[in-house]
Amino acid sequence: MASALMTSSMNTPLHHHSKTPLGQPKVAPNPKASHVPKSSSLDQAENLTIKSNNNNPYPEFQIDEYMKLKAKKINKALFEEAAVPLILQYPTLPNHEGERVHGTLCIASCELVGGNESSVIPLACAAEMLMTLALSRALLCYAVEHMATKTKNVSPDRLVRAIGEISSAVGTRGVLAGGIMEINSKGKDVSLSELDFIQRHKCGKLIEASVVCGVLIGGGSEEDIEKLRKYGKCVGLVYQVWDNILDNMKKEAGDDKVTYPKLMGVDGAKRYAKELVAEANQELAYFDPTRAAPLYHLADFLVSRHK
Repeated sequence: MASALMTSSMNTPLHHHSKTPLGQPKVAPNPKASHVPKSSSLDQAENLTIKSNNNNPYPEFQIDEYMKLKAKKINKALFEEAAVPLILQYPTLPNHEGERVHGTLCIASCELVGGNESSVIPLACAAEMLMTLALSRALLCYAVEHMATKTKNVSPDRLVRAIGEISSAVGTRGVLAGGIMEINSKGKDVSLSELDFIQRHKCGKLIEASVVCGVLIGGGSEEDIEKLRKYGKCVGLVYQVWDNILDNMKKEAGDDKVTYPKLMGVDGAKRYAKELVAEANQELAYFDPTRAAPLYHLADFLVSRHK
């Protein structure tokens, strides 16, 4: 019965929370997409806006400060508010003010469609737990429990769909699929499309799911979900392409491991990553530029990391 309930909920179209109709997608540089109410946490993000740039529809944004702010809140929920029991905290989920990219993307996409940070924090925490899944299998069960029991003020159909989304990212349609193909590809010639499949599933699927879960919890429409899913797919792949580049610079990639720099050279991999960023940000053109600024600058941040 539980399986049937999840399948039914995941396949049921969601209605947008706003009473104002969405209209058609906007592709102009200055779209009218103010169809969702502001949340208090989004007000904080807007305070980090610096200025507008005539050549760019998205305002300048203090992305480092934004990420530090969200990482601090995610860490508080994970550790100080005991989202993760003490027995599971060390050494599997280090308490540090690091990037928390998965959780921050989840929050940012929720805020973009007018959702409240407090509603999506359990999903953001779950994304961080699942990222460390390889170190502690117990976190898989606990991440699902945490989402199901701690998420408040969200309709059951949206919550079940979000749980299904993020859980599938670490299963046979996500991490497992990518990992199996990577193992089967060792010692063989791998094409770009095959490497993309490996990385989109092994690493990128959880980032995609983090973004989509934020939209679901934030009350986004089906159109919002589709656009931000495409954004998440691109950003998820960018994350791994750039990690490959950094590993190559530090000589950390194994000789038997196929990477983007090995396949297309470092310069080619950098161009590919930036093309993916541009593709991701095209999906944000539909939304209000000020509200989309965190996601826009998060994508740019991924190709400016130096580790």
